[in-house]
Amino acid sequence: MLTKLSHLSSYAVRSTGLVLVICFAAFFAASPLLVPKASGMMSLFGLWALVAAVLSWPRLPDAWRKDPPTDRQLEYAASLGIPVAPGLSKGQLSEMIKQVTGR
Repeated sequence: MLTKLSHLSSYAVRSTGLVLVICFAAFFAASPLLVPKASGMMSLFGLWALVAAVLSWPRLPDAWRKDPPTDRQLEYAASLGIPVAPGLSKGQLSEMIKQVTGR
């Protein structure tokens, strides 16, 4: 429980920091509209920072559970005799493996 709380607080801090970066980047990107004498380079820097911030948004701590299973995970499930239905997520298969192995 404490680990999950730690992951969520880390996510909150990282996402808050990125919101601040996005605000600064948006200001720089819009600077030519706000200040007529502003440089076009400032606008380009703002757009670059804006795209970088949005693309580096952190994933939630349990987001991996919705991903498709890995080949290695599928091979391990097959070796345990676990039938894998199409569309099964990585988290669901992980729970099935845990039930069979007990770990």
